[in-house]
Amino acid sequence: MYVGRSSEVKVPGSTDNSKIVIASTGYVYYQTAYEWDSEKRQPIYKRCSIGRIKENSNNSVMYPNKNFFKFFGEQEDVKLSKLKAVFSSSTRKEAGKVDNHIAYGGYVLISAIARKTGCYEILKKVFPKHYKLILALCTYGVSEGDLISQQFSSWCFGHYCGLDRPVSDSEVSALYTELSKNSGDIQIFFSLFAEMYEKLFPSPKTRIVAFDSTNQNTSSGHIDFAKFGQAKINVDLPIINTAAFVDETTGIPLWYEHFDGSVLDKTQTPYSLKKILNLGYKKLFVVFDRGYYSEDAIKQMQQLELEFGVLCPESTNWVEELISTKGNEIKDQQKYYLAEENVYGNVYQVKLKETQYYAYMFYDSKRAEDERQALHSLMAFYWENISKHVRYSEQLEKYAAKRGVIIAPSETTKDGKNFIMMENTEMIQQLLNHKGFFVMLSPSKIEAYEAISIIRKRDNVEKNFSNLMRGLNLRTTYRHNANTYVGLMFVAFIAQIIMAGMLHFEKTFLNSKTSMTTNRIIAELNKYCIDQNEDDTWYPSYAMNKDQKEILSNVGITEDDVHKFITKIASGH
Repeated sequence: MYVGRSSEVKVPGSTDNSKIVIASTGYVYYQTAYEWDSEKRQPIYKRCSIGRIKENSNNSVMYPNKNFFKFFGEQEDVKLSKLKAVFSSSTRKEAGKVDNHIAYGGYVLISAIARKTGCYEILKKVFPKHYKLILALCTYGVSEGDLISQQFSSWCFGHYCGLDRPVSDSEVSALYTELSKNSGDIQIFFSLFAEMYEKLFPSPKTRIVAFDSTNQNTSSGHIDFAKFGQAKINVDLPIINTAAFVDETTGIPLWYEHFDGSVLDKTQTPYSLKKILNLGYKKLFVVFDRGYYSEDAIKQMQQLELEFGVLCPESTNWVEELISTKGNEIKDQQKYYLAEENVYGNVYQVKLKETQYYAYMFYDSKRAEDERQALHSLMAFYWENISKHVRYSEQLEKYAAKRGVIIAPSETTKDGKNFIMMENTEMIQQLLNHKGFFVMLSPSKIEAYEAISIIRKRDNVEKNFSNLMRGLNLRTTYRHNANTYVGLMFVAFIAQIIMAGMLHFEKTFLNSKTSMTTNRIIAELNKYCIDQNEDDTWYPSYAMNKDQKEILSNVGITEDDVHKFITKIASGH
């Protein structure tokens, strides 16, 4: 008598001391021993019926009777086991599968941006074995703001990122090492990406790109180019310098390189310029910050026949003279007001070492106010610092003179000093008068409004470095060796392309929401989840809300498209 047709168990396996026998009638027997029949000269088996095979189960599932439970005890129902395999998080983790309820919307946007920026197609072509894992790591980095966390395996269990299973830390490290060992493939990526980018984002005029560099502190002991140098944040660790070119129009980084931490930025710059020109980018206008200003650097840039503009330190002699002689000509003058950027500006010709250049000078009243306040605070600090001294020396006098304080020997005063102090009001006033002015030098003649637009958009390169250091948690990094570092930073570069692309394609949406950021966009999309059916197919957990629809529509994706993507997951594509 069977326990019941609804009760199904797996057919047990044979052991050294027992055997499972399935008769042609479908009955299942448990054979434990035998006796020898001397008359018939054959064994007499001791067997007992334990149930009957379920039809169309390939002899793997049976309906048990009471004898089954005498021998094997209580067994988990087959259907229950199957449901646990589908819906139990612990069971799925042990099986190496993703959870049955996972965040999906973030991946849709990130993969779409990877395609619209061109990096998806190039990654697939250059890294056919690894492109899915590279994009999965980028999805994790953009979503969580971290590329070096050990939590990736847990994260990809509950978030769809293009993979069909969680990936271990060792697999990620192996990927980084593989990318580094085949560094020629990384250069191939750059070349093909340059070609693709020119097609996707054609520039009818000269393409404006910003160039800048930053550095990372590292505690790694096995990276040859990690050296002590001029660190942005000095924590007494070696640094690795990173230079990057960024398209000012889209904010998308076009190229990067790492170089020795002890090499100065401006020393490396000509070599970096040659490398990006060799990638095939044409008609570039490169913008540099004040740190790159030097007569040698300008000369080298001209030898490359490259259009450029470099912001100039206000303390440079010719800049001080230009502000002193021409500053009042543009300051607060309606004739020179540039409404779009809320500044005043004009173009002047200057001659440096027998070469004619154009100096683009601007005055920003808001900037002037901030800089003057900072100057007053700085002068107060200098005055207090110098007043702590009690003995006069020529060295102290020179130090004070550069900081707006005049000191001179005197008879010992009541407070024990043998010198007197007074403000150099003329010097301080001149410094105050120069606040709010800034100048860009270039061999190219453009309109003042074009020049200020170029200068203002330089913050795109700053955003990229911010994404690298804060958005991906890479200000201070530790890697076991140079190979894993190089591989990690290549993945970080792809993640930067995607983050910059998100800012570019979602600009209208971000501007329409006062508190919306790229992080909140991803958080909003991650609310859109998918669930798995018993037959391993997937379906949406919820309907898509208004914001989710608008975000995805900005990259050309509809809710129907998303449903089709989910169906493809089910069919194994």
